[in-house]
Amino acid sequence: MKNRVFFINRGKTYAENGDYDRAIADFNMALSLNTKDPTEYFERALAHAKRGHPDWAIVDFNQILSINHDLAKAHFDRGNTYNEKGDYDRAIYDFTKVLSLIPDCTDAYYNRGNAYTDKGDYDHAIDDFNKVLSLKPDFAEAYGNRGNAYYKKGDYDKAIADYNKILSIDPNSVQTYHNRGEAFYRKGDYDRALDDYNKVLSFDPNDADAFIQRGTAYSKKGNYDYAISDYSNSLNINPNNADAYIFRGINYIFKRDIDKARQDYIKAKRLGHPGAQEMLDMLDEYRAKTGH
Repeated sequence: MKNRVFFINRGKTYAENGDYDRAIADFNMALSLNTKDPTEYFERALAHAKRGHPDWAIVDFNQILSINHDLAKAHFDRGNTYNEKGDYDRAIYDFTKVLSLIPDCTDAYYNRGNAYTDKGDYDHAIDDFNKVLSLKPDFAEAYGNRGNAYYKKGDYDKAIADYNKILSIDPNSVQTYHNRGEAFYRKGDYDRALDDYNKVLSFDPNDADAFIQRGTAYSKKGNYDYAISDYSNSLNINPNNADAYIFRGINYIFKRDIDKARQDYIKAKRLGHPGAQEMLDMLDEYRAKTGH
């Protein structure tokens, strides 16, 4: 006769292979034989989460915690599930509970910092990332997320310092060059921003966003032809990016090429850009006043 251990093990195998429906069915069978052990609830909760049913996963985590309220792993996994749902306050509660049980749990500090960031509470996020880095100084992702929190606070120098630290650990971190370039751009240091966008494009010549970012930096420097070229390159990669048409249109205006600007705004409008009609109205008003 098949026992609960059989169903648990087979369910785990199904889950490892991505067959979450069969995994859940086996965990259900195991639970029908014993409802007091949290193991089956854990496995079923994870399967529900991976299947895209976070609410059902939370029901299982709640059941686990009704059996043992001080089970750190259940609070941790439930916190992750709440965070994925965008319920940041409940996620923060669970990660805080983990830290009351395991005071030096770097993953709990890190995940709570991410939840604070997503909530827009950057100061508390930075505090948590500071704690992570005091426990694990080479945790590159913590530098990155702390840098992002500093960036969102408008503290670009500290953001850049954190991005520099990541690049000293991993000089091939393309996303970090993206992020540092944006921080330099926000500081008005367009030359260094261009250096970082060039680096991104050396890794991936088909990065449409990097072309837009570099084009915007060129535009700020008054290099409108280079900016237009970059927006055009971005559109060659992703022709449905309405923002790129708007940005290119603006640079055509800087060059007094009103007809090409209008064509770009029309394309942006067809793609559903919310500001395109306003730009077209401004062009029509300009033409009415100047006759151009």
